[in-house]
Amino acid sequence: MRKSSLVIAGTAWAVLLVCQSLPVLAAGSKAGIEISPVYQNVSLGTNQPSVTNYVTLVNSTPVPESFALSTVDFGSLNETGGVAFLGTSSSSYARKYGLSRWMKLNESSVTLTPGQSTNIALTIENSPSLSYGGHYGAILATAQTAPSGSKISAHVGVLEVLSSLFLLVKAGGPMPNLRVISQRVEDRFLQMPTQIDTLFQDQGDVHVVPRGVINITDPTGKLVARGALDVNSSAILPATLRKYSTPLLQLTSAWLPGYYKVSMVYRYDGTTATKTFVSGFWYFDFAGLWILVFLVLVLVCAGALYVSRKRWMPRLKWRRSGK
Repeated sequence: MRKSSLVIAGTAWAVLLVCQSLPVLAAGSKAGIEISPVYQNVSLGTNQPSVTNYVTLVNSTPVPESFALSTVDFGSLNETGGVAFLGTSSSSYARKYGLSRWMKLNESSVTLTPGQSTNIALTIENSPSLSYGGHYGAILATAQTAPSGSKISAHVGVLEVLSSLFLLVKAGGPMPNLRVISQRVEDRFLQMPTQIDTLFQDQGDVHVVPRGVINITDPTGKLVARGALDVNSSAILPATLRKYSTPLLQLTSAWLPGYYKVSMVYRYDGTTATKTFVSGFWYFDFAGLWILVFLVLVLVCAGALYVSRKRWMPRLKWRRSGK
């Protein structure tokens, strides 16, 4: 039964580390069911025996709602940062970075009357088997009634599942290791890019939140555009890749054609040490392109005039001498 519920809950409907909860709306009502917070960062000291946190489940629907409570590991769905819920033994990632084995709920089910809320306690035990570094698990609240109010059965095709994520770091492990894998500039040869995509990899054992600034300078070194990395404070899980899109603010006109340099100075939350990643792109705007064409034409005409003058000068000298 547990395995089947984990398979159903494995649909990644949440985006990791958003700042608002995602209510599951009841049919025919503007109110809904809500769990908060959507995520919690949890720290566990080396000699700390356990840590207890709480999530709040709210029923704002006009009918009573019952929920089965469970825990599950989660990982990264893909480079976008989507969440994938995992079985405790479904993958090597779950076995290494999972948390559900050490998560203990104070209750396995709860029923809420209309307008009622309740706090659910979760205790994480600091067992010797819990290794140092990052571990990731979630509380799942699975509705026992369908949106129509009927009891869940094998014939019901919609299942409401709410989740609250826990990102735990047990002290004593090595420092995080954040690396840039690649950087892509929007392909706009005749327009300045408005966005830069950077692919990061967390090569450590703890999730991190990247920080940084991206600067674009023209061929003379003049700053023309700038962007702030990860303004939403989205985390990247260990041993995974994640793409971050950085919007750019153009600070001044960029008319000079040539190679533009993209310089990104970055770090992660919790450290002041920075790294630099440099890339670039070729850019020609319409004004600069016309200026370049004009200069080329001027040079061609000047060259032709010079060659023509060199060719006719000996003949003129010969005629003036009367020979």
